[in-house]
Amino acid sequence: MEKILLTLLSLWAAFSLSAQESGLARHNLLYAGQSKKQRMFIIKDGQVNWTYYNQQGRGEISDAVLMTDGNILIAHQYGIAEIKPDQTAAWTYEAPEGTEIHTLQPIGKEHVLFVQNGHPAKVVVMAIPSCQIVQEFEVPASEGVHGQFRNCRLSSRGTLLLAHMGMGYVAEYSEQGRELCRWELPGAWSVSE
Repeated sequence: MEKILLTLLSLWAAFSLSAQESGLARHNLLYAGQSKKQRMFIIKDGQVNWTYYNQQGRGEISDAVLMTDGNILIAHQYGIAEIKPDQTAAWTYEAPEGTEIHTLQPIGKEHVLFVQNGHPAKVVVMAIPSCQIVQEFEVPASEGVHGQFRNCRLSSRGTLLLAHMGMGYVAEYSEQGRELCRWELPGAWSVSE
């Protein structure tokens, strides 16, 4: 009986250690949620290491990218911003009236790509921190602004993959805005390679 108990205790200890190693503690991550409050958290070694809460912010954080310098790019429905570790904004860009921005991606350290929901809907490349538009092209979009787009990502080929959530497909675009491919995917929210 004692041998069985020791074996069970050994198995339990091994399982417990394995569970800890496969839990949250083994992943460092950025969490930015889809809520009506602009909140973000950085988790390191299973613990909340940094918290951001913008009480004056309008709109949910729909997309966030942790940069190598520790800054975080966010798309928050009514604009985009780069938030520094001290919780101040390096720069901000407000979405024009009647438009929304739910996705963005850095292009190196000097540009950011985003999709501006609206009429017309646009893919925009902007220099940062000056917020100067350097390139844009229009993309087909559904009627309702809020449900048009949620996620886009650059591919390894230099093309843009864009989830047309409101129109039910994912498309691949050239740098000039020409549609290269289309996949019918009703309700597509996100796309990556």
